[in-house]
Parts: sequence; C-alpha cells; structure tokens
Amino acid sequence: MTFTVAYDQADGSSVFEGQQCRAYEQASESGLGNCSGAGEIKISCIDGRRITVKTVKQSCAAGYGQGLDQYGHRVILVFGGNNLQHLKKLAVSLASNDSAQSGSARERTIPAAPAAVATQPPPTTQPAYLAYALFLNNRQGIFFTVTEDAQRKQLFFSQLANGSHPQGGLNCRALPTQNKPGGADCAGAGGNMFFECANGFQFSLKYSMEDCSTGYSYGTDRYGAPLVLVFGRLEPANLKQNALEFAGYAEQNSPKQSVAANSVATGSGFFVSRGGLMVTNFHVINGAARIGVVNPQSSKLVPASVVYVDQQNDLAILSISADALPIPLAQSFNLKRGDEVMTLGYPSPELQGSEQKATFGRVNALTGVKDDIRLVQIDVPVQPGNSGGPVLSTNGEVVGVVASTLKGGFQNVNYAVKIDYLWPLLVRSGVNLAAPSQNGPMTFSQIAETFHDSVALIVAYK
Repeated sequence: MTFTVAYDQADGSSVFEGQQCRAYEQASESGLGNCSGAGEIKISCIDGRRITVKTVKQSCAAGYGQGLDQYGHRVILVFGGNNLQHLKKLAVSLASNDSAQSGSARERTIPAAPAAVATQPPPTTQPAYLAYALFLNNRQGIFFTVTEDAQRKQLFFSQLANGSHPQGGLNCRALPTQNKPGGADCAGAGGNMFFECANGFQFSLKYSMEDCSTGYSYGTDRYGAPLVLVFGRLEPANLKQNALEFAGYAEQNSPKQSVAANSVATGSGFFVSRGGLMVTNFHVINGAARIGVVNPQSSKLVPASVVYVDQQNDLAILSISADALPIPLAQSFNLKRGDEVMTLGYPSPELQGSEQKATFGRVNALTGVKDDIRLVQIDVPVQPGNSGGPVLSTNGEVVGVVASTLKGGFQNVNYAVKIDYLWPLLVRSGVNLAAPSQNGPMTFSQIAETFHDSVALIVAYK
C-alpha cells in the first residue's frame, strides 16, 4: 500500500492518507541534529489494523522499519521522498533479506534516491487540522479532519465523531478557487470551494482566510440548504462555538441576505401518473417561491409546478415534466390496528444523505390527534423530510400520506392523512391513475425495490 503522510502538530501524530491511519512515535533514540537514530512507531487504522514498527531514521523525513501487526504478520515500512518506484524497491529489498529479524529494524543506510528526485518538490500534503460544518436549518453539525494536497490544489475531509474519533461516515473532497489573494500569511485570501462527498452531498461555499490554516465559509448544499463551515487548528469545542457565532453573523450580514434568505424546506412526494403528477403535503410547499423535485431516475433537480392544493387536509398535487412510475392507490383506507405498513422518503437529506430511506411499522390507531378521523396513527419512524411520502400496505398500495409527528417526548407517534381524503383532489385533477395492485401481498423488500423510482425528494425554496 502507498500513502501520503502529513504531520499533525496538534497531537504529534502522522496522518496516513488513503487508508485512514495515524502513526504515533512512541519511543526514539536521540540521534544527530538531522534526526537520524532509532525508534518505534505505533500505527492505528480505521479498519482495525494495529501495527508496531521498529524504525531507523536516516534523516528527519527518510527511514525504514520492520514490525508486526496484531496478528503477527510481518510488515515493512519505508518512507522518504516522493519517488514511489524507489520506495517500493527498498521495501522489496528489505522483505527479501532472509537475515532480517522479525519485529526489529537492522542498522543500515537507505540507498539514496535517484538524482532526479532531488529536483522534485517536497511532499505536498500539508498538516491536518479540523473543520466544523453547521447546517443552519436545524443547527446540526459535523466535525472533519482536513488535509491539503497542495500539488493538486485539493482538500480532503474525513468525518469525526464528537470532534475526536474517526467515524468514517462522510468523506469529501473540496476544490478551492482563490479569487482574492492574501498576504504572506494567507490573511485576507478568499474565493469559492466546491465540495463533493462520497454519499452524494455537494456544497458550494464562499471562504475567507484568517491565516494559512484558519478561516470560515458559508454557502448552500445542492438543494439550497444554507450552511457555514469553519476550520483551523482549534479545540473542537472552540471550533463549534466559532461556527455558531459565525452562523449568526452570516444570517444577518451575508451579501443580499443569501444565507438567511435561502430558507429551504425538503419533503417527499410520490407519483400518481405516468405524466409526472405527484402528491405531497401542503405544508412542504406552502410559501415557496419555487419548487424543485429530484427526479429519482436521473438524480437531477427539475422544476415543479403546483396543480391543486387542499390546505385543510394538508395535501398538494405537483407536476413535473418527466416519465414517471406511479404507485397504485387503495380505494379507501381499510386497514386495521396492528396491520403492517411502511413508507419511502428522504428524511433530513442534508445530514442523512440523498439515498432514499425505507422505514417500517404498524397501524396504532384509526384516528389522529383528538380523534381526528382524517388521520391514522402509525409507529413507522419518520423525521423531517418524510412529510408527503406514501404510507404503503403489504399489497403495495398507497393507503395514506405521511403528515406529522407528535413532539414533546413522545416516541414514534406519527400521523398520516388517509387515502380517502386524497381522492377528491385527484378527481379534480383529471389524472389517469395507476390501476389498483393485482399482485397480492408483497414483502417490504419487494415494495421498496419496485417503487424506488416512484418516490422523489421535493425541495421548496422559501
């Protein structure tokens, strides 16, 4: 395996990019002023590997070592320069030396790299520091470690849990473009950053630097949800506090009120015709200046128009220009308490990602809050973003529309509008509906797979 190595001055560790490892020099034998000498390195990786290597340093940035992982497998480590072929030859040479003692490093000098290497730039990965991204809609945030590849002009973000432990849930790459040069210490520099994350997240941010490793930025994700991101060599608590303070400033003073004005609501919706008519909740699109739908077949955000609304029953019908796969609708709500149901939707996409989520539960009561006959109570787990999604029976038919959840310490007390109250709106729209399901009972896995492209993420810009 090949790594780039960055030194983290905050805790004295070395970050091994590519395999998400950290190396700590546990003990060293003082050498000359150029760091030559012997020592021991302990390496810990996210995937669970633990390696202890006895090392010999020829200089502050070159050396070699041999050791064992936790299973007793022999490991050779060679570091220095940036000529990969030269490093590989040295590692193979050490590994093939039968007289080498397992778990210890032999006193030898690493052969010099080819002369051409001396003219190449030094390793380009800069020391790691922390970043904190804060989503303004719900004040939830994510900690990252940040490493910089100066040669490729990229930043790499790896999610941390509580600002300290690797979580591995979100890895991103940022491509900063400097529009405003700064001083020798980078102060005053600024520009734009575009983020791409492994789970599909995309952010566009404007940033400003206080020094070469400290700064702040604000912008939106791919759905227009506002966020701020601050970074620097700070303690996690201080970094988070800086983000909260900057968020308040950005909401009040950003140019054209861009962060505050880009208030975005997200919800779910499902297609009821092949011509692109879909159902959602009225409260999802209420007050929206424009509405977008992420087409589940192309993953592209397309504009949507409002066809009909029923504010009293919290229902709305939208239209997009697309060929769609409609979901069959039950003629009426005819389930009983204890019957199994499920929903498909997009809860909190700014945090949970843009992948469609399937959740499962049962009918708990045939009425809603204060015995409201329009609603049915379900214990299917739903969160903000599930609103407008279909409640599906085991026949693969829509029997309701997810509408609300009871807050204040209640757990999984959720409500859906019964299908009976959607029918008048559909009749007014004159839509050609999908035929009732003739397939009989289906497994939840079959339903989730069959109707994946029938449920879409709705983005309302308010």
